[in-house]
Amino acid sequence: MSFSVTGFITAKYNLPASPTANIDLMNLTLNLALEFKQPSVLSYNSPSLSLNFCLFHSLFNGTIKPSGQSSILNVSFLDLALLALGWFVATAIALLTLFGLYGNSDSHPLGKAGNVVYEMFSRFAWGVFLAWVVVACKFGKAGWVNNFLSWNLWTPLSRLTYTAYLLHPIVITTFIGNFGLPYYCSQVLQVFYFFGAVLLSFGCAAILSLAMEFPLVNMEKHFMPRM
Repeated sequence: MSFSVTGFITAKYNLPASPTANIDLMNLTLNLALEFKQPSVLSYNSPSLSLNFCLFHSLFNGTIKPSGQSSILNVSFLDLALLALGWFVATAIALLTLFGLYGNSDSHPLGKAGNVVYEMFSRFAWGVFLAWVVVACKFGKAGWVNNFLSWNLWTPLSRLTYTAYLLHPIVITTFIGNFGLPYYCSQVLQVFYFFGAVLLSFGCAAILSLAMEFPLVNMEKHFMPRM
């Protein structure tokens, strides 16, 4: 159902696969309120288009038992060839999802069919890649990837990732909406904008978490202790 809704919305409004594809650069000077009236915003901000990823996440959580045994995949039969194949397919899916839109612009449009297919399956495909990484790390089949993801430096940031995910669209739209004049777009500027958005998103996430999330979690532990 989620795939169908996503495909229908993309096809009905002729939305691009990327929020920035097939959009005249002069649109960056529009008022933020006017920008929100454009159907293209649906391709990024609509919760319905992320349902397929959320549904996959819920189903995947049910396949990994607390005892460490998977009801779908018996890791004891994973030999080196199967591991290599799994990592190859997962990496290919991730690269296609991330860089599949490279070059998609007014001069080289993806096409309506390509936009529909990408919007329908890109989030689900990314969930498949993350699922493989989780399974491989859980059962000690990820090597240096597991060591990197288990680095203690990520522990404090991991508590802020979801809040930062919720806040980053507000940070980005506020930043873009305050452009008074057209700006020169370059790769160097995009790098600065990217790290600025990341720092602001995690900074706001830290403030919001300290003010609301962490106190509520402590209250929950106090009034609703785990059985």
